[in-house]
Amino acid sequence: MDESSKERYLKKISEINNIDPYTLKASQCIKDNDLLPSLCYPDLFTYLVLQQSAYTKDEFKAYKSLAAYNQFLDGWVQEVMAFKPHNCLNTVVLAKVLHSQRLAERVLQPWIVINQEGIIVSAHCSCIAGLGESCTHVAATLFMLEANTRLKESKTVTGVSSYWMIPSGLKKVLPTKISEIDFTSSKTKKVKFDTLVDNTTSKNTNSKAIKSKETIKLTSHSFNTFIESLHNDSCNSATLSVLPHYQESFLNKVKYPVQIISFRNENYCNVTFNQLMDYCQTIDINFSDEEAKRVEKATRGQSDSKLWFSMREGRITASKVYDVCHTSIKKPSITCLNSIISYQGCKATKAMQYGTENEKNAKLEYIANMQNHINFKLKQCGLFIHSSYPFLGASPDAIVKCSCCGKGCVEIKCPLSLSTGCKQISDLLGEANFCLDTVNETIQLKRHHRYYYQVQTQIFISCSEFCDFVVWSPFEFFKERIIPDHELWCKILGTSKNFFMNCVLPEVVGLYFTRNKEIEPPTKTKHDDNILLDRSNTLASATPIWCICKGKDEGKMIKCDNSQCSIKWFHFECIHLKRAPKGKWFCSECKTLPDCVIKRKKAKSIVNLNDK
Repeated sequence: MDESSKERYLKKISEINNIDPYTLKASQCIKDNDLLPSLCYPDLFTYLVLQQSAYTKDEFKAYKSLAAYNQFLDGWVQEVMAFKPHNCLNTVVLAKVLHSQRLAERVLQPWIVINQEGIIVSAHCSCIAGLGESCTHVAATLFMLEANTRLKESKTVTGVSSYWMIPSGLKKVLPTKISEIDFTSSKTKKVKFDTLVDNTTSKNTNSKAIKSKETIKLTSHSFNTFIESLHNDSCNSATLSVLPHYQESFLNKVKYPVQIISFRNENYCNVTFNQLMDYCQTIDINFSDEEAKRVEKATRGQSDSKLWFSMREGRITASKVYDVCHTSIKKPSITCLNSIISYQGCKATKAMQYGTENEKNAKLEYIANMQNHINFKLKQCGLFIHSSYPFLGASPDAIVKCSCCGKGCVEIKCPLSLSTGCKQISDLLGEANFCLDTVNETIQLKRHHRYYYQVQTQIFISCSEFCDFVVWSPFEFFKERIIPDHELWCKILGTSKNFFMNCVLPEVVGLYFTRNKEIEPPTKTKHDDNILLDRSNTLASATPIWCICKGKDEGKMIKCDNSQCSIKWFHFECIHLKRAPKGKWFCSECKTLPDCVIKRKKAKSIVNLNDK
């Protein structure tokens, strides 16, 4: 509370011997209806409408009293109690009242000070408008007291007050059928209740509104006739939207490009390659520029969007272009095909999780770095597809625009190897697997690296003028502006189209490369007899099992030198291996065998910039 509110609150409780009503226990209060203070309607009207605010000196003018009366009749008022301090002429009435909308929240606690003549001295409520002293919760409590006063004065034939007429406090609001809900207006409810309490007929009573009508049972035939008439009148009734035979007319008519994976045809799973290719030539995957725009807009959540996944399946995305350009068309990498067609789910590695978690931080630093650009704006983007290259797709991390540079895209990498600060970018320059290198004393993205292929594809598919390639760590920020490389793009475009038509489509339609194929072991690199650094060109079956995690053959892996090992290849991360041994290496199971005991030699360091 501010100072004026505190001062007013202290003045209010001074009327009841400086006792704060919120400190009173239920055992100290009276719950007997006969002992509650009396309150007449003129006193209630005087307070709610004519009483002046202690803050503004204006009249309350709480004319929306019917809403409060409705709360009283609906049972919103609960546990009304009274407390009369010792040697005090005033009585404080406490109540619990439900929220108007948020029924699940804690009940509100209004309290009202009334003197022995029935005049309302002050009030307070724990709601957001409680300091105003005339909220609907205070008013609802006053209406309950006024009704209680009338019932005290009017006795039944047995000589007992009819307190049962007062609506009992509602404990819980349950879902109810529409046919069982009382839609009677607040005004009519008041008339009915007044009539019931006073045991007289009000002149203003609308007999039609008060008289209850029996609900006419609706037959199945009459209901169907009514629904059919709604449908024939071409009205967009909400009722039709939830009925099975009429829902289709309410479906979104937005058209998206056909999903490439939908071309799977079981009839072509056992035909020759030439027969399969003849059928593939008839497949049309083209789409309009407008459809491409819809896809980008609808997939801005990227991995949170189902459409983002379905539109990528069977389409060569920017991150896969390097693999496509470095595999054989006649005997393509099954791993590469699987990653494009998405047969196997991608397990989030520690490096990927780190990249995802820090992408926002990298964007914030990038935005700060670009503040000198005129009218600079960064926005999230979805999957870009291009009507001229329907077999390609790209999902940059953001799209940027400024008056000085035009439109560009952004690709952010957050390497796990730089996360601790033990190593800096300068320490990794020249490493075979690091994406950056020094050319003419300038640090830049390697032109033969897979990330360079990725950003070039993003530039052309998103129709950008450049791509800002960012490498971020908590300790360093690197940015290079990559311009379009038309020579490389021609190579990417030609190879990707050839690979799509001769490898991806035959595999999508008829599983040509994975059906009835034996598992082929991954190949070794020329650099080491054990360690496999880049396995994008290796061949494997559609469902090989690698490592103790039973995952895909991806990333850095090492082979057990025991020819009888049941697993053979292991991920560095799964076996907590940071460096590859210089000589032979055996897994934890094989190294216990007598024939596999070796002396451990000094290890060599291998650095890898992981995808985020």
